Amino acid sequence: MISVKLILLCVEVFLLVLFLFPIILDVLNFGNIAGGIACAIMLIVTIFDKQFFSLVTFLWQSPPGRVLVIFVGAIIAVGVVLAVVLSALMIKAQHNKSAGDTTVIVLGCKVKGKRPSRMLRYRLDKAYEYLCENEDAVCIVSGGQGNDELISEAECMYGYLVGKGIESKRIIKEDKATSTEENLKLSKKIIDERSLTTSVSIVTDGFHQYRASYIAKKCGYKRVYALCAYTKWQYIPSYWVREWAAILNEWLK
Repeated sequence: MISVKLILLCVEVFLLVLFLFPIILDVLNFGNIAGGIACAIMLIVTIFDKQFFSLVTFLWQSPPGRVLVIFVGAIIAVGVVLAVVLSALMIKAQHNKSAGDTTVIVLGCKVKGKRPSRMLRYRLDKAYEYLCENEDAVCIVSGGQGNDELISEAECMYGYLVGKGIESKRIIKEDKATSTEENLKLSKKIIDERSLTTSVSIVTDGFHQYRASYIAKKCGYKRVYALCAYTKWQYIPSYWVREWAAILNEWLK
């Protein structure tokens, strides 16, 4: 019979590989690091479970040790509750589907040479799908030019959508933004100047939708809907955990 310890070890190893695998694909962020460290700690505790519980028992026998155990336990409990709450908000935001008659805002992402990265291409494909279904919709492609990019993200996105058959007059370039907040602030300025509807559909990855909509509402958008691009499963854990930290940072601003 398979022991509980063996099952835990298998799960923990799988999660550790899941967090570390994107590094091979040139994705290294807070999510990789935090997730990898958490999985490594759980793995060590599971392997040395007897020694771990002996240490906890030893610490519990003295007042300072008891305070330390309670403090660490409280930190872990709060972390778990936060992770559950943030994940619930992120999942809910993904299902806030567009009701039509909205201005589309595509949030920029990495450009490789003059071509969109895989993640950006998936966002553009989602925008293309919506624009084909809603022929009167206008699209703002938002993203500046990074130091390692040959053209701005907006220029790349514009060329991609036009190349797929979307009329150029339906696409507006915002090529100055360097963050999600700037994406939405500068796009809002364009919307106001051109008297476009402030009901918007934001095109980005699902894990990013809650934070994007939260920032958009702070910027004064009337209604905010989600158009979630496809995200490859192997990237989700790292970006999901990274997003927890980004949301908390946004709340504290």
